[in-house]
Amino acid sequence: MKQRAIIGICLGVLVIGCYLAWRSTPATAPIEPSVVALENEKQIEKVEAAVPVIPADGSEPTAANLPQTQLLRDVLTAIEGVQSTADALEREARLAKAAAEVAVEDIPEVMAFLWNKEHISTHGDELRKRLLQRWAELDPKAAAEWVKNQPQDARQTDAMSRIAGIWSGQNFEEANAWAGALPEGDLRNEAQAHIAYEVATTSPMDAMQLAVAMPPGATRDDLLAHVASMWAAADSAGALAWTKQIEDVELRERLLVSVITAMGNATPAEAAKLALELLPQGRNQEDAVMSLIQVWAQREPETVAQWVASFSVGELQQTGVQNLVKIWADADMQRVGQWLNGLGEGAVRDAGICALIEKILPQDPKIAADWTRSISDVKLRQQEIENLGEVWLTINPAAAREFLEKAPITPEARQRLLQPPAPASA
Repeated sequence: MKQRAIIGICLGVLVIGCYLAWRSTPATAPIEPSVVALENEKQIEKVEAAVPVIPADGSEPTAANLPQTQLLRDVLTAIEGVQSTADALEREARLAKAAAEVAVEDIPEVMAFLWNKEHISTHGDELRKRLLQRWAELDPKAAAEWVKNQPQDARQTDAMSRIAGIWSGQNFEEANAWAGALPEGDLRNEAQAHIAYEVATTSPMDAMQLAVAMPPGATRDDLLAHVASMWAAADSAGALAWTKQIEDVELRERLLVSVITAMGNATPAEAAKLALELLPQGRNQEDAVMSLIQVWAQREPETVAQWVASFSVGELQQTGVQNLVKIWADADMQRVGQWLNGLGEGAVRDAGICALIEKILPQDPKIAADWTRSISDVKLRQQEIENLGEVWLTINPAAAREFLEKAPITPEARQRLLQPPAPASA
């Protein structure tokens, strides 16, 4: 009993001592983040707020160009994601997703950030163009007004042209009226030109009125040629009559090429006749004739052959035969050979044979070599043999060497072709 009492007393003293020690300890203040922790958190926020995209030119982005809102930080992060992706399809998917995720009301803010930012990569520039297109499709007037207030440079002109084309596809009258109210200059000219290009297919007369009203220059002339082609596809007689009365000879001939070429799709025989009657000998006539051969020969090569054979002997006929043979040989090489054999010896037949050799050579060098013997011009024949030999040596060296050893070429050419190249010096 005495031993138990002593143990109880000791335990009591220990409990009392612990209690007194606890009461004497001052209350602990609530735990607060340290200064270091707060600074680290601020640094993390700064890093998240500045996710710089690697510039296309390798330079460092400046602090002034870094985004200040979460919307722009998200956009910049999306661009960086696109740029870090090697797979082309994945990049395309990410670009499309980035453009689609920007809310309509946020497009102006994002456009302002991406506009004229040299530190943004090419993918950022592509995102800007896609957002511009989306904006133009949703609200072309707002997009056009925003772009109109940007600095006057090539970027502004390109953007306005894109908007004008989209807008005119939706509402030609509105787009045309808006563009017409722009101050005179490149911006208005480009906008009206793109409106005309867009409407030329469905309403060539409206497009032509726009084109004619533009100031003289390359932009107007390119547009006139395009519209004339579209008009001829719908009304060849009207387009032809209007084009023929143009007083500017150079412009008239250029537009006649467009009209005649367009007519070739529906009435190639009539177009062929006009090409020789209305266009003087020269580049424009050759362009029209070759365009007609390109289309017509795929449908009626025999008829085209008769037409080309009727040309006056000269460069136009030679070039026409070459173009015909290259197209016709894809469909019936044997018939082309028969037609060429029926032509009289001379430059025209030689030109056709050279074109046929070019088509045959990759498939059967031996047959191509046989055709070289039919070339009447000695100098041209030797040139074709040398060209053929160079190609044949890469396909079948043994057969090519056997041919070249007996071919009618100069000893110097034979030696050059048959002698192996000297080893490169160390």
